[in-house]
Amino acid sequence: MTNLSLGAADVYDVLLEREDIELTESGCTSNCEICECHLFAIVNGELIKAEDAETLLQNVENELKENSVLF
Repeated sequence: MTNLSLGAADVYDVLLEREDIELTESGCTSNCEICECHLFAIVNGELIKAEDAETLLQNVENELKENSVLF
């Protein structure tokens, strides 16, 4: 919740609109040092962090592209 209140909610709202990914909200993730200083998301088990919402969204999208499988 702290992460969302610090600006990650904007990223969450954008990603919520996408039908090709599944979002899961979590309580405390025990990443206190990161949570205090950065916005972050966990994508496929990888911690993605950024200084601001725009950068976090870009980093999340990059991680999703790197891990996508094309058929």
